[in-house]
Amino acid sequence: MKTAVFLTGFWRSGTNMVVSALNKNDDIALYNENNPKAFENWLIKDLDLIKDICIKENHKISLFKPVSEPYRISEFLNLGIESKVIYLYRRPESVSKSALQRFPHWPKSYSKFIKNFLDGKDPYSKYNSQIADQIRKWVKTKYTDTLNDASLIVLRWLISNEFYFKCNFKLHPKVFTASYEEITTNPTDCLKRICNFLAIDFNSKISENISTSNRHKFDIIINDELMEIANNCYEKLDEIKVKEDDVWTYKKLGESLEKKSQKQYLTEAIANYRKAISLNPKDMSYLEARVEKLLLKVKDLDKEEFQAKDRNVYWQSRKDDVMYQMIKNLAHAYASEGVSVLDVGCHNSSLILDLDWFTKKVVTDRPYITKYWQKVKGVEFIPGDFNKLKFDRTFDLVLCTQGIEHLQEPKPFIQKLLSLGKTVIVSTTYEVPEGICKYHVQDPISFEKFQSWFDTEFTATVIIRRPKSKVWRNIIGVVT
Repeated sequence: MKTAVFLTGFWRSGTNMVVSALNKNDDIALYNENNPKAFENWLIKDLDLIKDICIKENHKISLFKPVSEPYRISEFLNLGIESKVIYLYRRPESVSKSALQRFPHWPKSYSKFIKNFLDGKDPYSKYNSQIADQIRKWVKTKYTDTLNDASLIVLRWLISNEFYFKCNFKLHPKVFTASYEEITTNPTDCLKRICNFLAIDFNSKISENISTSNRHKFDIIINDELMEIANNCYEKLDEIKVKEDDVWTYKKLGESLEKKSQKQYLTEAIANYRKAISLNPKDMSYLEARVEKLLLKVKDLDKEEFQAKDRNVYWQSRKDDVMYQMIKNLAHAYASEGVSVLDVGCHNSSLILDLDWFTKKVVTDRPYITKYWQKVKGVEFIPGDFNKLKFDRTFDLVLCTQGIEHLQEPKPFIQKLLSLGKTVIVSTTYEVPEGICKYHVQDPISFEKFQSWFDTEFTATVIIRRPKSKVWRNIIGVVT
């Protein structure tokens, strides 16, 4: 997939360092702000053209550096192809010092920009006039003609970074935020995370030669009130970075734990994903979906563990149900001298274990049920589709409890039951309204409908009514 990446933020914040580092990766094609193919007068060209450049580019990623256009992040993220943004920032005092030393001829431009902003003649208003107006109100209360160049740079820094913050790009899944201070003090870790964000490989060459000369050893005077506001804004941005780091950490931990597939690790993976979601609840639907999937997987593992420890535990909640008690009574009444019994569609029911007078017990169900019966002594499990299985014997008793309501064609199934058993006991739902259970394709089942599936008259039938339920009823049919 071709991806457009836009590196922006505020000038003198390490953008050149980052693009130089990322340019060492073979998957990236770099378009700096002096590249006439993508930029004109240091501004990025029409975004349809940029999209076309990305599509035609041989590299996986096209990296653009519109460093002076952070107000266009929304446009960058809605390019029409996969797109991401890297946003860099730096301490306002350091930016001011660096700008004054590197571009001493710029002071007039700082003042001009602020005046244009106050008059509404700025690019920010074009892309989000509401937020620009909010910022403009307090800028009007701070700006005076007496502000020096260092203070004007800080004021412009505030406009740019407050705009970013108020547009709620913080923790957007396709926006990566990093500080100059972090890049220069811990380049390897920071660039690893950027590479992970871009889904490209990191190598040691990328983080080589990342350093700062720290040459700004001169004092500047900045308006105290502006400096306090700017420092507060920097702290907000730093808090975003910390949360972003945590989100990345929790996601990576979750992915690592998920690969182990065991219940305890899956549970830990879920916890880590949930921590990531709590830090960034917006745009985390993909992680939420992953959590739901893992919860189902853990539930299945719980069920397996539950049944592996003691199969009868699963049966405890239903073995005393009046219907199953009646089936056992009917089995004793009509097959008390029987030796062999077959339970068809047994799943993990322990009903057959309660028929203790039978010495040959056989159960059958779909192959995935095998795991429930592997360690059950005295019971033979035959996996497969009952309609296709061939039996080399008959049985004194054949059971099928709560199964035929799931079948599209119950009659041939029941005919096979009758051919295998001297006595056959079948139970199903009785006059349960359609739609109560989405897996029941035969509901409602009347007595006449139930009888029509058998080629012979019932020896006995029992209808089970439950006083506490007006819906759930069952019918049991016996054929000898």
